[in-house]
Amino acid sequence: MANKEVNKNSPITWVSTAYFAQGLPFVAIAAASALMFKNMGISDTQIAFWTSLIMLPWTLKPLWGPFLEILEAVIGEQAAQIGVTGEQDAVHVVGLP
Repeated sequence: MANKEVNKNSPITWVSTAYFAQGLPFVAIAAASALMFKNMGISDTQIAFWTSLIMLPWTLKPLWGPFLEILEAVIGEQAAQIGVTGEQDAVHVVGLP
């Protein structure tokens, strides 16, 4: 059993590849934003704050995903996406200075 080869259609192959691909935008945005802020002459403290703020959606994704799945099951996918987008817009407008 130890000599068993991994099938190309095995979940271990495509799941690990999918998670790697999901992490690429996170790394790219974190690196690009840190370099951009540094070139703008912003202090390290502010760079840490703004970069963490940019990364907040990825941080909250494990909490947000199950809620969105439940909402899609109850009211339908398109309605859920429209409702969630409207809520996000409202939060952004309220958060503006």
